[in-house]
Amino acid sequence: SAKWPKRSSNLRGIFDLDQKLKQLEELRHKSENPQVWNNPGQLQKINQEISILQKICDQWNDLNGRMEDSLVLLEMAKEADDEASFQEVVRDTQA
Repeated sequence: SAKWPKRSSNLRGIFDLDQKLKQLEELRHKSENPQVWNNPGQLQKINQEISILQKICDQWNDLNGRMEDSLVLLEMAKEADDEASFQEVVRDTQA
């Protein structure tokens, strides 16, 4: 459906994904600083934040991709009047 890209963009903003990606990039840059390497506690904290942000971004990308795939399958099922494919989309979205 044409509505998903708009909703996806809205949700991306609500969850502030762009800000999380920016933070992730800044933290990675910070972790490359040799002065940080001399402070194991600070480096560990930065790496933990990187890990958390990366997981959030990966989950978003996975969910968004699955949703887009489901919408394509739903459109194909609708055009072909294919009940089995429709049910597959229903099962996938409930998982």
